This record gives sequence, structure tokens and C-alpha cells, in this order.
Amino acid sequence: MSRHEPIINALERIGRILSESYDIEVIHRGIECYTDGRTIVLPAIPSGASEEFLNALEGKLDHEVGHLLPAGTDWNVLRRSSGEHNLLKWWVNVFEDARCDKLICKIWPGCRRNLTASMEWNIKYWLDDWDTCNDDEKAHRIAILISRDYEGKLSELPGGDAYRKFWEDKGILKAFQMAKEMESTLHSLALATWTMDSLFPTWRDDKDALSRLAGPDPADLDSFLDILKKMSGDGD
Repeated sequence: MSRHEPIINALERIGRILSESYDIEVIHRGIECYTDGRTIVLPAIPSGASEEFLNALEGKLDHEVGHLLPAGTDWNVLRRSSGEHNLLKWWVNVFEDARCDKLICKIWPGCRRNLTASMEWNIKYWLDDWDTCNDDEKAHRIAILISRDYEGKLSELPGGDAYRKFWEDKGILKAFQMAKEMESTLHSLALATWTMDSLFPTWRDDKDALSRLAGPDPADLDSFLDILKKMSGDGD
């Protein structure tokens, strides 16, 4: 038996459990990793894959499963960010990813090791194409590190510490710290909205933007506004 076979078997077993118990399909194709709430797409496993790659893949699967937990991602809420500013969408993703990682680690603490292996793999992959990335892509990757408690690895990415200093000067580092304490995707969206307000004060001059983002339920709007007030220091 190959020394990698236990990891491959574990990935296949988790895939079967998700399919049979939760009607979630796990497929391997390409190099991307994501879920839409019904399907988890993981990178294809190449022939002769290294143990490092397979451990990272297990972490990627754990991360995507976190989105599918009962308190995980609300896809209807997440889609609301798509119709607004492009940067709002990726700030929501940064905060929601951090929130869901905390959820799954609270249930299965062993997932932290897998998530760390996945992040270490990401850094190596990111460095390979760093020079061809635009500034938004670089900022997104650095924001991921900070929000998921990997600040110690910032120095491995060119400009990582400079981006952190910029966000610190803008007063938004507390958003990274608060992301893992958010109770829902709606709260992640509110946190992202506050972050956009702090970075780009005129980005939402449409007076109906907050109502669109919070959705039609008045209680959700109240909850959304509570997060904005708390982050601005106007709440308890």
C-alpha cells in the first residue's frame, strides 16, 4: 500500500459520507477549490501526488465543509454582495471564510492541523504567481492570512507587512479580529460593509444600499445595523 493511500482513502470516505448523508457531491477537477452549497470542488489529484499536497487537500475539504455546517454560509445572503461593489464581495468572503473555519474547528479541533497544512500550501502556490497578480489579488491573499490567524506568515509574502500597516492605519484591523466572532453570514456581510465604509467612505452613496444588503426582513436590518454601530463605537 502506498504511504499516501490512507489520506486518499480518508478523502474518499468523507466524500461518500457527504454524498450519502447530506446530498453534497465532492468532485475533483482543475486547480480551484470552492463550494456552492451543493457541490464541493477540489483540485484534481495528480498521479504521484506528494504527501504535502494531499494534506493540503484534506484541509481544503475541511474548509469547504465548514461552509456547509448548519451555522455555516447562508448562500442567499452571500449572493447579495455580488450586486454591489466587487471589493465588498471579496471582503465578505475573507470574513466568512474565517468564521466558518472557526466553526468547524470548534466541532472537530483536529481540523486545525489540516487547515494549517492547506494554508502553507497556499503560500507556496501564491508565491509562484505573485509577480503576475494585481494589487487587489495580493491584498486578498494577505487579508486571508490575517483573518485566519496566520499573521506570523505575513513576512513570507512580499509586501505583507506593508498591507497590514496600511489597514492598521485605516483602523480596520479590528474587523479581522471580529470576523471569527460573527454569528452568521449576515453579520459577515455587515462587517464587510463597515470595512468598505472605512476604506472607501463614498462607495455606497445609494441610500437604499443597506436595505438591499440586509434583505427584506426588518429584524435582519436591525441586526445588520447593530454590527455597523458596534464596529463604529456607537453600540454597546
